[in-house]
Amino acid sequence: MYQLEEKIWFWALLVIPVIILFFVVLQIWKHKTQRKFSDKALLKRLSPNTSLFKSVLK
Repeated sequence: MYQLEEKIWFWALLVIPVIILFFVVLQIWKHKTQRKFSDKALLKRLSPNTSLFKSVLK
């Protein structure tokens, strides 16, 4: 069994899923907002270089 010297690192590990959840919710919100703004063809013409991978990489 692992034992951490500092208990704060255990709580820091619990923050990681919260950050991932926040990122997923943000991506869903962004996608829905873009769909409200325009249809798919116009959105592709307005911003042709959008990529989910690039936003994850940031």
